[in-house]
Order: sequence, then C-alpha cells, then structure tokens
Amino acid sequence: MSLDKDETEFLAQKLSFAKRITGTGYPFEKDSYRALILEEIQRDYDPTQAVSDDKLLL
Repeated sequence: MSLDKDETEFLAQKLSFAKRITGTGYPFEKDSYRALILEEIQRDYDPTQAVSDDKLLL
C-alpha cells in the first residue's frame, strides 16, 4: 500500500499516540498497531467522529 504524505503523517501521529498510551508494562508492538491503523485508513474509519441523531433514528 502506497501512502501519500498526509497518510504517512497521520500514521506517524497515531503510532506516537498509541505508544504513549500503551505504557511500559508490555513491549510496544509497532507492526501490530501499524496494521490496525492502516486498516482504519483503508476503510476511512474515525472513532472520534460523532454519530448524528439522524443515524440513531432508523
């Protein structure tokens, strides 16, 4: 998968954040986190995006 500059910066930021919140109790598995983040990029998933009320009313 070829990443453009924005995706590369996004990936670096997300990896940095994941490493920061993972702590030092266990080794940081960069490859695993990278794979998960790339999957988020591919499916355009943003867990921080708010769900509108319209989507809740089906």
